[in-house]
Formats: sequence, C-alpha cells, structure tokens
Amino acid sequence: MKIEHGTGGNSLVTNGTIQTPRRSSRTEGATFFVSGHIHERCNMLLVVETLNPTTSRMELREVQHIQCRSYKMDLRLDGTATWAQMKMGTPKPIGGYWLRFFLKDGHGKRIQWEVLPAQVGYANTQSYLRKTVVLRERIA
Repeated sequence: MKIEHGTGGNSLVTNGTIQTPRRSSRTEGATFFVSGHIHERCNMLLVVETLNPTTSRMELREVQHIQCRSYKMDLRLDGTATWAQMKMGTPKPIGGYWLRFFLKDGHGKRIQWEVLPAQVGYANTQSYLRKTVVLRERIA
C-alpha cells in the first residue's frame, strides 16, 4: 500500500482523477494507492501489466486507487465566507473509505478486498457548523 498526502489540484472536469495513472507510473508493485490533498473522494480500479519474475510471463494485476476526502466542510450555509467560497470552490464530498479484506476461496490462497465508503451524515455536519457559529459569536 502506497500512502501519500497527494499533490496538485483538481479541475471541475476531472475532479483530480487525472493524477491516477501518473501515480501508477511512478511506483511499481503497490496494490493500493491512497492519497488526499485535493478534497475529493474517488475509488478507481485499474488493471496493469506486470512481469512475473518466477515465470517470466506477463500477468494482469488489479491496482486500487483511493482518493480520500477529509471531514472538513469547505463550504458554509450560514452566510460566512470560507476560503473555498472566496475562490469560487464547489461543495466537496465528506468522508473516507473502509477497506475490507477477506479470503476468496476460504483457504487463504487468494485475498480479495472491497472498498466501502464511510457513512457520513451531512445533516450532522450542518448542525456542527451552526454550533461553531454560535461559539464564535460568544467569543467575539
């Protein structure tokens, strides 16, 4: 598993997925690539060719790319301008992913996985944002 903070930006068209093949091309052998930085959430499965050193044959291998979003709300609905709103940012998804590993054949010969989105309640987030406004008003 290759984990990195992430780099670059994301356009409204690609939402940062254009970085996915670039990450694959510079790191060999990882089954999972996990990154963040751009405040988008994406799960993409690619298939790559790899050389099996034992058999000297080409094989296909799945590589999972996971772009994690944070739990920070970039936009506010209470009229307070955030940095994202001032630069004309769009609403971003909140939450990450869970990786679940299991044995495909039950005998430990082939490990499989599934990527599950973490459940996040936007209503709870909005409630939290309203509380922070009240606290800020009390401090000021």
